[in-house]
Amino acid sequence: MHRLHQGSSRNVLYSELGWALLSIGKERQKVLLFYKIVQGIAPHYLQELLSISHGYNLRNAGNLNFVIPQTRTVSYYNSFLPSAIQLWNRIPLEIKLIESLHSF
Repeated sequence: MHRLHQGSSRNVLYSELGWALLSIGKERQKVLLFYKIVQGIAPHYLQELLSISHGYNLRNAGNLNFVIPQTRTVSYYNSFLPSAIQLWNRIPLEIKLIESLHSF
């Protein structure tokens, strides 16, 4: 039995229940899809996002990081590709090098 009071923080409740915050779950799914794109196991139309986006290659040679495409609007900046690249670039290299989807 949880002894939380009305008005308790949602984060505290989720923590006690062992639930991830919705935003964290969304970030996990976004990074997982980006991993599939990088590994070539996502649908072809998604893989094309990395090969050519706005006329230049997003791959940053050597360190598995990607260049965030220039954006003109906040809406596009917060869309899948730029936000997924931001999350991906924060992941340690040893995790990016994992070759199995299950292990990732």
